[in-house]
Amino acid sequence: MFFTFSKILYFLLVPYHWVLLLLAGMWLLRKTVWKKRLGWAALIITLLASNQWLYQTVAWHWQPKVEPQVHLRNFRMGILLGGMSYADDSLQRYFGSTASRFIQAARLYHTGKVQYILLSGGDGSLQQNRPGEAPFLRQELRALHVPDFAILVEDKSRNTYESAEAAKPFLASKQVRDTSILITSAMHMPRALGCFAKAGIPVKAHVADYILVRYQPNWETVLIPDLSLLSQWQYLLKEMIGLQVYRWTGKAS
Repeated sequence: MFFTFSKILYFLLVPYHWVLLLLAGMWLLRKTVWKKRLGWAALIITLLASNQWLYQTVAWHWQPKVEPQVHLRNFRMGILLGGMSYADDSLQRYFGSTASRFIQAARLYHTGKVQYILLSGGDGSLQQNRPGEAPFLRQELRALHVPDFAILVEDKSRNTYESAEAAKPFLASKQVRDTSILITSAMHMPRALGCFAKAGIPVKAHVADYILVRYQPNWETVLIPDLSLLSQWQYLLKEMIGLQVYRWTGKAS
């Protein structure tokens, strides 16, 4: 039930959809006064959601601090969270635009910073009719000369909470009792850290895919709208609201 609710909520978090619903209401309603109100609401949402300064300000304060990802000691386990690949109609998987975390995981292994990599990710789609992500990532790590003995595969989890809970037996199997490295995107990291803290798993963040690497507001970001942000807000709002929902339901600290 929680998984289905989260998918519906994700769909509703797109300002583009809000504008379309308001415009549809304008077309369906007969009273002129309501048409005007819905029209003004659609315009205001469009202006706010397309404002570069507003989006960059929220994103900058949401993501972890921008800094080089340097670790002064080695770790026994690196945990790589899924969400960076997509399956086509033939059920083949391909990397998406957030694959930097995969590169970071391979680099951590080849530089000796982690001894094992736990790949966490099943099928996160609502239909549950796609192959799990973790087996795909294992094949790709093999192609980068990461040996089989260093790769652990957890391919059942559908969300971050389930990934944190599912990691426990894998960590126990390798007798990992100290801190592990958690590898995911900057946008997702706050929610991921909350889930692993709730699960009682000590982790150190290794951030990939920063939303912004510098924050320098200027008149262009304030005055010139960017309509592509109407869809970009979806991912940011998903993480911000998702963390609060996870806390309310006891799935994150």
